Amino acid sequence: MARGASGNDPGMVYIPGDKFEPFDTSAKSAKEKPEKKPTVFIGSFLLDVYPITNRDYLKFVKGRAEWRKTKVKRIFADTHYLQGWASDLNIGNLNLKSPVTQVSWFAATAYCASINKDLPTTNQLEFALLDSGRSQNEIKQKILAWYGEPNRQKLPLVGADGPNGYGVHDLAALVWEWTQDFGSFLSTSDSRENGKDGNLFCGNGSQLGNAADYAAFMRYSFRASLKANYTTANLGFRCAKEVKNETK
Repeated sequence: MARGASGNDPGMVYIPGDKFEPFDTSAKSAKEKPEKKPTVFIGSFLLDVYPITNRDYLKFVKGRAEWRKTKVKRIFADTHYLQGWASDLNIGNLNLKSPVTQVSWFAATAYCASINKDLPTTNQLEFALLDSGRSQNEIKQKILAWYGEPNRQKLPLVGADGPNGYGVHDLAALVWEWTQDFGSFLSTSDSRENGKDGNLFCGNGSQLGNAADYAAFMRYSFRASLKANYTTANLGFRCAKEVKNETK
C-alpha cells in the first residue's frame, strides 16, 4: 500500500512500519547505558489526517448523550470538559473546523471506539511526527515558538499547517494530543514510581531527539501531570487504526 489516503477511510493516511527509537528521559537508563538507545518496531498503521474537530465531536455527542457537557460523569471528565461550548449541542463562538479541546482521555477513547478506531499510541504519534527525519529542526523551532505564545482564545482551523511527508496535518504547534498508553515515558525514575497508573499522556510533537531536547522535556513534564479525566484548552486528539495481516 502506498503512502497517502487510505482506501478504506479517505480521512486517514497509511504510515508504513519501521524501526524507531522511542524518546527516553529516564535518568536510570541514561546513567546505565548512555551509549545505547532502545529500538522498537512500529507496525504499519493508519492515522487521521487532521485532529478531531468541533464538528466531528458535536456529531458524536448528538448520538451519545452520556458524553454531553452536562451529562458526563465527573469520574470521566473534570469540570472544564467542553468548557468553551455554550450548551450540550451548541459549540458557541468556537469554529466547527477548529480542533475540539477540553476533552478527557476517556472521552477521546470513547469517540475513537464509536467509529471502530483507537487513540494512537505515543510511539505511533511520535513516529508520525518524526516523518522519516524530514525537517526536524524546523519542527522543533516551530514547537518552541508555540510554547512562547499566550493561549489562544480561538484555535486556528485544522489543516492550516501543510501536510508532512506522510500526508498528516497539524502534528506540531496546534494542539497537544492524547495517546492511548500511559504510565510510561516519565522524566525521571522517581516520577515513574510516584506517577502510578493515573497518569496518561498526550503525544503531539514528542519525538524530537534525546533527553537534552528542551522542547521534548517540557512536553513530557506536562504529560506527567495529566490524569485520565483532565481536560485543557490546548489538548485535543485524533484517531488511529492498526494495519493487520499485512505482508512485510
